[in-house]
Amino acid sequence: MSPTIIDLPEEILLCITSYLDRSACLSLATTCKALQPSAESSAWTHLNLSLYGSDQSSMGNIIFGKQLKDARGTWPRLLSTVSFPCATSFRVTNLMADIRILLYAHPRWLRSVRTISVDIDTVINEPLQELLVSLSGSLNELEFKPPYHPCYPNLSCSQMSLTQLFEGMDKQLTSLRRLHLTLNNKWQDTVQAALLCAPMITCLKLTPESIYCGGWEKKMFFEEPDEREWPRLPHLRRIEVEEMYEQMASMLASLIQTSDQVEHLILGDPVGRWAPKSENPLIQQLSRLDSLKTLTISARPLEALAAIRKDIMTEIEVKILDPVNEC
Repeated sequence: MSPTIIDLPEEILLCITSYLDRSACLSLATTCKALQPSAESSAWTHLNLSLYGSDQSSMGNIIFGKQLKDARGTWPRLLSTVSFPCATSFRVTNLMADIRILLYAHPRWLRSVRTISVDIDTVINEPLQELLVSLSGSLNELEFKPPYHPCYPNLSCSQMSLTQLFEGMDKQLTSLRRLHLTLNNKWQDTVQAALLCAPMITCLKLTPESIYCGGWEKKMFFEEPDEREWPRLPHLRRIEVEEMYEQMASMLASLIQTSDQVEHLILGDPVGRWAPKSENPLIQQLSRLDSLKTLTISARPLEALAAIRKDIMTEIEVKILDPVNEC
């Protein structure tokens, strides 16, 4: 009898099912018993807890069978009640607790989780914190998406801030390699607490809430930087900032200096607001960074950098951003 796909080694089957989206994995898991373990594992690889997602990777599509029948019905209803935080916060926390219990009951699924995406105004709570601790040695990517109502923080359904989430963890996320943080005006405590919990990251992405706060034209008031010492990230290779603020310059310069191996840097400036001088600490650090391979930056900071590092355009690959609207 000729061999079939189910005769392949498990690692090959996992590789195959990894190319399927979550909807396809769920269909495969319920139609083929032999392939069910591989399909379920692949479906749980990216645990997308975003309340606002409408694609096949959103929350309503990650729950299997009848184990969470009530929770599965609750989550879509939260979409229509997001403006009522008192009622929603309790239900979101209970749903997150149910998901955590379900994963603990299925160790194979728990071991499969490699990426978690959450909204910072919905599921930042104790169950999520406990789940992160249990995944401290296996989680690869953690993404905190911007809030749905950035102008109205009182509408948040989260029980704690990002700072409280990271400060309350008793384990470091030693396997984490990619971290995406959404920042508000009290940004320094959040970044410091997160980086202390994730000392092995290779990629850091920072998104100010202002990008989603009525558009890029609405300027965000970041607190001024203090003299704190930033964590050392020896494995950091890529930094991406969706909207650059002058207040971030000294922090980014410190991270680049202590790593000294940053190869890719993106400094978004969607409205052309950031106009540093040559003496800016970040510009000074970039002028000495030999490891840099690619740089995405707007025209005015590039001019400041080129005034110090004359051969910047020939030494590395530079992409010049075109602001949407010059201020």
